[in-house]
Amino acid sequence: MDASEGKASKKRQLEEELEEEEEMDGEQEFDEEDGEGSDDGEDYEDDDDDDDEEDDDPELSDLDEEEKVDFAFFDPEEIDYHAIKNFLLPFLEGQAFSAGDLADLIIKQNEYVGTVVKVEGEDETYGFVSVVNLHKHKVREHAPASTTFTTAIAITTPIRDLTAVRQIKEYLLSKAPNQSEKERLESLFNDESQPLGLLFNEYSVSLPPPQEWLGRMSVVCEKYSETRLINLPPQLAPHLHKALFSEIQAAVEDGDSSFQFENYILISNQYSHSLGESTDKPKSKKGRTGEETFYTRPEEEFYQKEANFFFTFPVMHGEEASRWTFDGSLKDNRAILLINQSKIPAILEKLFKVCA
Repeated sequence: MDASEGKASKKRQLEEELEEEEEMDGEQEFDEEDGEGSDDGEDYEDDDDDDDEEDDDPELSDLDEEEKVDFAFFDPEEIDYHAIKNFLLPFLEGQAFSAGDLADLIIKQNEYVGTVVKVEGEDETYGFVSVVNLHKHKVREHAPASTTFTTAIAITTPIRDLTAVRQIKEYLLSKAPNQSEKERLESLFNDESQPLGLLFNEYSVSLPPPQEWLGRMSVVCEKYSETRLINLPPQLAPHLHKALFSEIQAAVEDGDSSFQFENYILISNQYSHSLGESTDKPKSKKGRTGEETFYTRPEEEFYQKEANFFFTFPVMHGEEASRWTFDGSLKDNRAILLINQSKIPAILEKLFKVCA
């Protein structure tokens, strides 16, 4: 079986896993409904009261609306170019960079890795996952006009990173909080004996008004459903990530060493909410004192918990550092995560336990 057949098989497997999961959820819901009569009456009334309180709030009721859709999974193709490019445009905080070239690269390596998510019967792309080798993709600089072609190729035209890759590296280096972290990143970028992959976990996200969001958010993945557009529920993430790393492994087994990564970098979008003044010391990986962190894509919390190192920085939107005005307490941040490939199985296991 060649690489393309193997990928098609994995896409079918992904769809079958989701169908099985939906059937199990349906059976569980039926069992819960069937057993309601045996619950203590007082507890049952309390649950009703809680539901009535939520129903009384039209804004909260809107968040609970659901629509059933069937997902379809495909290799990235030329038809997905503009959608993938649009997902990449804000990748560097909206800074101008060669997002189109990066979209082309993601599509060109579709024989081995990458999945786009669509709704059955629709052409629109709602998200994608992929990985790009930050060491492999290089080009030759153009020969100076004053030199001959032979001389230029032999002497004067060094090989450099593809423009989009170079811009991403420069962006990441510019965000390092200190010289030590900057040198650590530079070492990762320059040490080709330790292949480095940049993970892409991009999909449509819609956040509700911050008052409701902050009041209802939980570290349990099912509670994050309010942060997403209806077309991509959180239960999808474990299957997409499992499929991506399975494709990476299959590519290596098929002889493509460019996917044999030692480490991965993931750029995670996050929000922090000020909890007020605190004299307590901040706990490890919990953000600064007096703040609570929420993940725009909740599965990325599990990557951060297993990261070898990470650092965060505020995202600037024009003259403001926050996307919304909420008493100045909701801050838009990003985190740069470095994850060793040995941590991936543990991350996937936790994703399936909590989110699937």
